[in-house]
Amino acid sequence: MVVRFTTRKILRKLLQQHTRIHVIRRGLKITFWTIIEKNFNSGQKGEMGNEGDVKRLYDTIDLTNAADINSTIALMNFVRYISKEEVSHFMVHDFGSRGSIGKTTGDYGPSTPANKGDYIYVHGEPLKMAQELSKLGKKVGFEPIQLNNLRPRVGLTMHGGGLYGAPTVPKSL
Repeated sequence: MVVRFTTRKILRKLLQQHTRIHVIRRGLKITFWTIIEKNFNSGQKGEMGNEGDVKRLYDTIDLTNAADINSTIALMNFVRYISKEEVSHFMVHDFGSRGSIGKTTGDYGPSTPANKGDYIYVHGEPLKMAQELSKLGKKVGFEPIQLNNLRPRVGLTMHGGGLYGAPTVPKSL
C-alpha cells in the first residue's frame, strides 16, 4: 500500500509534531521550576530570597545543555542565598598554604584545593554578582547538581589544575 502525502498534509503533520514538542518542553520547564522552587523554599519563610531574581535567572536555562543546567541552578542558588542573607559582597578564597605532601602519593593530591592564595570577589546586586561569577570560567566551579543537592557550593581550582565540580556558563542578564 502506498500512502501519498500532499505538501499541505506533510506541513500540517510537521506543525502538529513541532507544537507537541514545544508543549512538552514548556511542561518540562514548568515542572523543573516547581521542583527547584520547592527545594529552595524548604518550608521556611524567606528561604527563597528574591524569588523574582531567581526566576529571571531560571528563564535563561538551556534544558538541552547539561553544563548550562548545572551552572544556572548553581547561580540560582547563589542568588537565592545572597538575596536571603542580604549580602552585597562575596568572596571565596583558598588558604594559601599547601599543607603537607601525601606519604603514599608523593604529591598534594589532585582533588584537594590548590591553596595558592587565590580568591574570587564579586560585589553589587545579586544578579550582577551571579553574572560576574558566570564569566570567571575555569577560575571557579560549582559542585555538580544531584537529585539530593540542588544547592551546590562554589569552589576554586584543584592541585591538578582541574575544576572544583562543574564549570560556569556565562550568562547575560
